[in-house]
Amino acid sequence: MLEKILKMIRKMLVIWVMMLLWWPTTSSNVKPGCQEKCGDVSVPFPFGIDNLNCAKDESFLLTCNRSKTPATLMFGENIATLNISVEEGIVVASIDSAMRCYNESGLRQETVFDQSITLGNGPFRFSDTRNKLTAFGCDTLALMTDRNEGFWSACGSFCSGNQSDSMDITGDSCSGIGCCQTPLPKSLNSLNITLVSITNYTQVPKFNPCDYAFLADESFNISEFQQSLDLEPDKVMNSKIAIEWVAKEENCEAGKNSSDYACGRDARCDYSKNVRGYRCLCKKGFRGNPYLPEGCEDVNECEEPENYPCEGTCKNTLGNYTCSCPLGMRGDGKVGCQGYRILTIAAGNILLQSFVQLIN
Repeated sequence: MLEKILKMIRKMLVIWVMMLLWWPTTSSNVKPGCQEKCGDVSVPFPFGIDNLNCAKDESFLLTCNRSKTPATLMFGENIATLNISVEEGIVVASIDSAMRCYNESGLRQETVFDQSITLGNGPFRFSDTRNKLTAFGCDTLALMTDRNEGFWSACGSFCSGNQSDSMDITGDSCSGIGCCQTPLPKSLNSLNITLVSITNYTQVPKFNPCDYAFLADESFNISEFQQSLDLEPDKVMNSKIAIEWVAKEENCEAGKNSSDYACGRDARCDYSKNVRGYRCLCKKGFRGNPYLPEGCEDVNECEEPENYPCEGTCKNTLGNYTCSCPLGMRGDGKVGCQGYRILTIAAGNILLQSFVQLIN
């Protein structure tokens, strides 16, 4: 009888372990039951993958293209998403550059590609502080405008034949000789990039047979770009761009008074001038996803002494921590304690007594 009971217990334990292994894990970064990743990219709420119930609204619904390996997260039709940051309110994405290639006869029509990008009608804008229009070539004029042609801007990259033969472009030398950059205006959600050559590259073919224009974020390295072209002169290039996003295009006061206020518990509201809307951030002392109702969790500062110093006794509190100086010392333990520890004084007395006994 006892043996049968033991067998039943073992079977129940096996079933219980299997249920733990196969039970779907929950994440503090997505809504319950929603997919957290597409390929290597994490997708935190308010964004969602494929299922509208997993996103804040249709603007934040992204598509996971599983026909590629690894799967690619798509923002719109032609923008591959590389990273989404809730803390910074930034989507890092990859787009192809505009390009044109030339030979001795002039422009090669099969290589002509003018880039047209739109971020849709949602609360998304190209970052005006992290992106720059960048052009690369020796007879290159890059033009940019939005879909409504509400503005025009350009940068020119030129160099003589002698310069193109011997030019050494470093990571910081985008100054108009072989490369140029110009900033973006604020609140831009669409962009058309076109390339023009003044002489059809007939005078400077040796530097590079193609010219390029693209948005580039702050991580762009010009010398690496050139080295890649040296290996494949006609290569279709792509670049990383930074897209800013907010929860809704209204100010914090209006957001807090609305029925669909996006910030959860222990989160605060922050206004973006570029996107002209508010985003959510966890309050000081909290960490997590501020767009989920209970997404901001208390930070236990006592477990992170490298970030939250304490010279005495650390005690975690909700949203903060206290640090008491050791016995016999005074001051703020987070900054520094003054005085002498009781243990140090006691040790000094023991040494003094030992010395007196020795000389007697």
